[in-house]
Amino acid sequence: MDDVPPFLRRLIQQQRLAGSELSALAKKQLGPLFLGGVLVAETSGRGEVVEVRKPEQLLAWARHKFPSFEARWQGPAQFGRAQSVARRRSSKAGRNGVGAGVLHLRAPSLCGGSVKYNGSKFPVHDLTVHNGLAACAITTDTQFEFTGQIVVVENLECFLNAERVLPSDALFLNGAGRLSDQLIACLGRSTFDPAPMLHWPDYDPVGLDDYVRLRRVLGERVALYVPEDIEKRFGALADRSLIIEKPKNRRLLENLSGQNWPCEASKKVFDLIRETGAGLEQEALFLESRSQVGDTPKR
Repeated sequence: MDDVPPFLRRLIQQQRLAGSELSALAKKQLGPLFLGGVLVAETSGRGEVVEVRKPEQLLAWARHKFPSFEARWQGPAQFGRAQSVARRRSSKAGRNGVGAGVLHLRAPSLCGGSVKYNGSKFPVHDLTVHNGLAACAITTDTQFEFTGQIVVVENLECFLNAERVLPSDALFLNGAGRLSDQLIACLGRSTFDPAPMLHWPDYDPVGLDDYVRLRRVLGERVALYVPEDIEKRFGALADRSLIIEKPKNRRLLENLSGQNWPCEASKKVFDLIRETGAGLEQEALFLESRSQVGDTPKR
């Protein structure tokens, strides 16, 4: 019965349990059983005792609630999400994650350097020409050897068209949004020639936080990409809703307030976010100004 909560295991085995052993969440889960008379709470001294009145119905409820109860449904231990389905009927329940991540790579130019993936040559340019991109799995021991300029790009559209903003002979990486700890650790194990690798994120609290996380692992082997006209683009294209309407971004911004910035570029972006109360999405770098634009984003 290891795949059921400890309080339920004790109830099934002992047929009674001190009320103090049940958390608010446990009592909520057991609510239907109290209403149905399967469980009864009685006063005992200064406390409360929960007793099982209908053992067979308690077992039936446990079997329905937890598919893995009594080892009825099992799967490979390494498939964490599948284990969560067995235990809670939801792949997102608990802390089980996927054991591997996926990294996308693009090398639009034949001169875009080279990649070795766990010691073997990885033909990223050929795959880019024929398929639009290359992809590989990342695990806890994955390691790359990169030559040429490497750029980590946050968003998919920017990744697929990065050569419109950055040199086409760069090699572009994309981890599908925010950088995972797994990808950062992988990059930390990898080599870059020449360094530094560039990071091109959104210019908002999330993008800055990802850059800080990269710097903690890679140090000066990574640099933040910031265009020369970043102030103009913030003034014309930054979006206040990225801060105002997103509580997590506001909290993240406050957490970054005490940050000892690792480079002038990251401090500059942070100051612009604080001064404008807005964030700038990286897609804004594809836009060209054809007329005079106001200096501040609309309120």
